Amino acid sequence: MNTTMQSHKAFLIFLFGMMIILNVSGQNKANRYNDAYKQYLNATCPLEEDSIKHFVYFAKDRALLKNHQLLNIERIEGAQIMYSWRQLESQRGTYDFSEIREDYEYLLSHGKKLFIQFQDLSFTTSYIPVPDYLMSEEFDGGCSKTFTDDGVHEGWVAKKWNPAVQERFALLMLELGKEFDG
Repeated sequence: MNTTMQSHKAFLIFLFGMMIILNVSGQNKANRYNDAYKQYLNATCPLEEDSIKHFVYFAKDRALLKNHQLLNIERIEGAQIMYSWRQLESQRGTYDFSEIREDYEYLLSHGKKLFIQFQDLSFTTSYIPVPDYLMSEEFDGGCSKTFTDDGVHEGWVAKKWNPAVQERFALLMLELGKEFDG
């Protein structure tokens, strides 16, 4: 084989390798920790006592909560789950806290707590975290695009600096408090 063909072959192998690396690195980086806890399941060393409250973070993956190992670990207080504004208020003034209620009751039945992470922003261009009605002119579009340092559109954020959006947000929090406070 001549050196030109060997060079082309080496270049193609390099290019193919880079495509694989870029494809893998383009996946959601947070997912690399999904099973991180598994390496500690059989740990025998005791943890020092402290006042830190430990919660397992599930993001939006509520389904992973069922029968999760955290339910058997006394040191873990509960789960942190993300709920978006769009999810909780599908239409103006129509609130649905059923998923929160379900997660809360499930954790409570196992002696655990629910840490709610309210999400009014996203890190993807394909998901707008606010209800459709907020996207109207009345609310100045309801949310704004977010950008990377390089100017690439990477997600959305609620326009909570807008008084009309602030009012809707306050009403959502008021309803959430009525549903779960006490």
